[in-house]
Formats: sequence, C-alpha cells, structure tokens
Amino acid sequence: MVADKEIMEIFKLIKQNIDGGNSSPSLSLVYSSLKDGSFWDGLSKAKIIYKEKKEVMAEALKRYLPQAEWNYPEGGLFYFIRINGIDSEKILEKVKDRVIFSPGTKFFFNGYGKEYIRLSFSYSRPEEINDGIKNISEAIDNKIVSIE
Repeated sequence: MVADKEIMEIFKLIKQNIDGGNSSPSLSLVYSSLKDGSFWDGLSKAKIIYKEKKEVMAEALKRYLPQAEWNYPEGGLFYFIRINGIDSEKILEKVKDRVIFSPGTKFFFNGYGKEYIRLSFSYSRPEEINDGIKNISEAIDNKIVSIE
C-alpha cells in the first residue's frame, strides 16, 4: 500500500484491531493447521514438553533455592519467585553470561521488586534449567547480591 504517512498509521491501527497485528501468512498457517487437525497434535506435544520442563524447574528450585517462595504455575511458562534479602538485578549482573532471567524490578515500580525473579522454562533444555537455578543459588550463597 502506498499512502501518506498519516493514512498509513490509521490503516496500521485498523489492521491491528482486525487481526491482532499478525501477518496474513501466519494466520493462514494457523487456519490450515486448525482445519486439518495438526494444530491440536502440536499443542498436545507442546504440553508434554512444557510440563516436563516445569517439573524440572520445580525440583531445581526445591533443591538449590529452598529459601525461595514460589507457586507452581497452573498456566504460562514462568515461575515468579521471591528470595528475601537479595537484589535480583545484582544477581543477573553476576550470572548474565550463564543464565537469563527477568529481575523483579521490571514488574514493579519505584524500585520495588528487587527480591523477585521471573524464570522462564519454555526455551531451555531440562539440564540447562537445572544448571541455571544452581548458578543463581551459588551467586546468592556467595553473598554477592544482597540488598544493602
């Protein structure tokens, strides 16, 4: 489409309201997989894979971070944990070459949330999940990440 910049912005907003901003080829693929049933097969496989990873992370949290407070996620792909006395931004700085997570301050305002960490189990292999939790635990045990 060729149009003035202002008109393009209006059309972009309209398109986002119609299709959520997804591309037509993506929507076509989803439609086809729903029509032939392969979507549900893939979803069933994904649920099995993510359940295993969720279990691995739960066991790693129990083993390496017993002081952490967390709830077993009923949905989603994240654990949101709290560890009293830590600064999650300092932890991330110390382990960033080995572990990726979101510090709790990204989900709060006015500097709150330092004691929280959001961990994802969607991408990593089970052994990486275990090693990542162990790395976080070692950073905390070395007293390098306390709130001062």
